[in-house]
Amino acid sequence: MSGLTILIMLAGLATLSPASPAVAAGVVGDGTPASCTDAALTGALAGGGTVTFNCGPSPVVVALVEQKVITENTVVDGGELITLDAQGTTRHFFVTSSGELELVNITLTNANGAASDGGSIYNNGGGVALTNSTVSGNSGTNGGGIYNNGGTLTLTNSTISGNTATSGGFDHSGGGIYNENGPLVITNSTISGNTAAIGGGFFHSGGTVTVTNSTISDNSGDPNLGGGYYNASGIVYLRATILADNPSGDNCQGTATESLGENISDDISYCNLIQTGDMPETDPQLGPLQDNGGPTETHMPGDGSPAIDGAPSCPTAVDQTGTERPQGSACDIGSVEVPEETQSEPTYPICVSSYTGLVTSPLSGVCNAGQVQLTELAGESFCINPWTGQVSYTSRRPCAAPRFEHTLPDDGDLLTCVSFYTGANRWVTNHAKCTAYEAPNTIPAA
Repeated sequence: MSGLTILIMLAGLATLSPASPAVAAGVVGDGTPASCTDAALTGALAGGGTVTFNCGPSPVVVALVEQKVITENTVVDGGELITLDAQGTTRHFFVTSSGELELVNITLTNANGAASDGGSIYNNGGGVALTNSTVSGNSGTNGGGIYNNGGTLTLTNSTISGNTATSGGFDHSGGGIYNENGPLVITNSTISGNTAAIGGGFFHSGGTVTVTNSTISDNSGDPNLGGGYYNASGIVYLRATILADNPSGDNCQGTATESLGENISDDISYCNLIQTGDMPETDPQLGPLQDNGGPTETHMPGDGSPAIDGAPSCPTAVDQTGTERPQGSACDIGSVEVPEETQSEPTYPICVSSYTGLVTSPLSGVCNAGQVQLTELAGESFCINPWTGQVSYTSRRPCAAPRFEHTLPDDGDLLTCVSFYTGANRWVTNHAKCTAYEAPNTIPAA
């Protein structure tokens, strides 16, 4: 066989082999902030792949001139140093049905969806995932932050804050996120300070939303139209999540919210918190949106918050800041796990039923009708069952066996455990630990 024949055969085999898809992987910048430009980002994004930044050791703002259209599988990693500023004139990203965009360690701000939907990101049937990232201060007609149209949207350890649906009226919705006919998964994330006529935090229409160990706070909607979120159709699942301090529109509105347990809501809207560990009408005592560690801003529960140790099932192993869960006797509800060294024993009002004498501690912080605070009964004795630890008050009658008396001002502080489910107080000897379903409490000396 001649050399020419072999060459011809090899060429034929080459034509039969499928070509490998071209996948680009670009680096934006040459080590200086000035080299990190809109044009450099456009070039690095060509063909998909993983895009990183080499802009120097300090945080850098990259000003965008036009939106970036994503048609391939693309990862953009800002290394916790990069902010993409759309200068109030354009979106950041438009993702087509053939594209997938993963944003890591980056901030997107100051976008305007050009009088259209999806201020910062419009996902048109593709896939978008945010990890350790922030979408903040953007605006659009529907979905000031993100518009998810029939695609998959996943938020992990991320913050959606200060975004606005710009036009008023019922048809203009989803200050933070507008989710239409696509799965939306929110884990260890914060949705805060977003505004829309309907569904300030997010608006959902079709498909499913699953919210786990997240915090939805300080969002605004029109009256009865969902400050936290509005569910027009489909199902919203809530687990170990805080919904609180949404100043107008209520925490949850619309239909078909299903609790998976261990959630907190500070109002009586349609959050449907009826499962084990749920705490409706309970103030989680959140701090402001700020830097509490990690790459994104969060709301930290305050000292004594019922969110602390409120999720014994521990659905996630770390929180939004990267802190391991649990830090106490159980995991915390919401996106932030309060470090154990900053926690102190919570105290609740000790309430005595005027009818049964049972001593309970409402986790809402207020004694119910027909109850009086035990601390107002200074000089009175009450009874402790040494076998069950149950605390009860006898109204000056002797304690029945096997209970024994305890006098508030004489004996000093009394450590009890408060059940998350019944609010009943149980005395523990020698400061033994409470169970995962209880919070420690102290009856102070008068």
